[in-house]
Amino acid sequence: VADEVRKLAQSAKDQAQATAQSIHEAVNTISRIRAVATETVATTEEMAGKSTVSADQIGRMSSDASKERGDISASLARLEELAKGIGAMQEAVEQLTLLQRLAAD
Repeated sequence: VADEVRKLAQSAKDQAQATAQSIHEAVNTISRIRAVATETVATTEEMAGKSTVSADQIGRMSSDASKERGDISASLARLEELAKGIGAMQEAVEQLTLLQRLAAD
């Protein structure tokens, strides 16, 4: 009977040690998972910050491009007015030249 009690005690001790080892491994695994999760959150927050900065830069670039298109449009309108003015001046010069010829005849 004593031998059987010793065997049962040894078996209980072995099972307790195995349970303690399993608990220790589970705690280590949970710690690693927590570290990975913390790192993932930090990386995600960093990426979100960079995305926000990139979106702001794209917005500024779009605004700048829109302003430049407006400036180009205004410059083209001024060039068109200049071209009309040059055309009117050329017509006036032709008329003056014609008048000079008529006056010279």
